[in-house]
Amino acid sequence: MLSHTVSYIYRLLVHPESVAASVMTDSPFAGKSIYKGFVLPWCAVVAVLTFFSYCVYAEEFRSEAAVLKPVFAFVSLFASYLLSVSLCKVISRRFLGKDLTGVVAETVMAYAFLPVYVLRVVLCVMPNMFFLKALLLYVLYLLWIFAGDTLNMNERESQIFMFVNGAAVILLPWFVQTVLKMLVPNIAM
Repeated sequence: MLSHTVSYIYRLLVHPESVAASVMTDSPFAGKSIYKGFVLPWCAVVAVLTFFSYCVYAEEFRSEAAVLKPVFAFVSLFASYLLSVSLCKVISRRFLGKDLTGVVAETVMAYAFLPVYVLRVVLCVMPNMFFLKALLLYVLYLLWIFAGDTLNMNERESQIFMFVNGAAVILLPWFVQTVLKMLVPNIAM
């Protein structure tokens, strides 16, 4: 089961057009909760690696930052995922005239977050590779493929879907983490 899941995630990252048409039926997470099987494990991995990264690379170790950084990483990724699913449904209904079910929106947005998760893992291991953040633009390509193949949208609808949801996927984790840092102002992070 694990090898099938890893193989599927690899194909989703490298050749998304080969899996986009069957993402709702052939996925290892089809019929299951995408939260429990895909989103929460990735958020947990990022949180754990954020903790170890802080312990290894911090110039001055502070125990409160060692606890808060992983919590902020987990909450920012999970909250931004939930917000982007809601935004995806609203945009699709209001501006595109497509009524996406909750399962479809959750699945598409979960897989659109995959480059964000992978990039966060890479940056935890190698924090000086900040220039890799440019690879977040790959989210736009994934959303373009999903809009056309999975959701059967025309080109204009795909563009709107891609740009609005791509901006949400790329910017919401940063925005949520900024809000969390403002809520805890006396901790130097």
